[in-house]
Amino acid sequence: PDTDAGKLTRFKTKYASGDMDPRQVVASDADIMGGVPVFAGTRVPVDSLTAHLRSGSTIDEFLDDFPSVVREQVEAYLLYAEQLVANEAVGQ
Repeated sequence: PDTDAGKLTRFKTKYASGDMDPRQVVASDADIMGGVPVFAGTRVPVDSLTAHLRSGSTIDEFLDDFPSVVREQVEAYLLYAEQLVANEAVGQ
């Protein structure tokens, strides 16, 4: 059986290696939520994740509130954000 941990590890490896299409994590389309970036395949804005985390919610609570988003998308999005921050810090 495919465990959540196994799926997450494969997803992170695929994302970190550059083999994953970024459209699997975040999408932006003028016809969906007016172009607001959403988790791919959903109508859930990625900003809703950061709002949940800022308010003290856990990732599990976020996923309970938005069952159309999968943990792998959240983890990949957070990894991407971490990389962006690290790259900006290096560029300063």
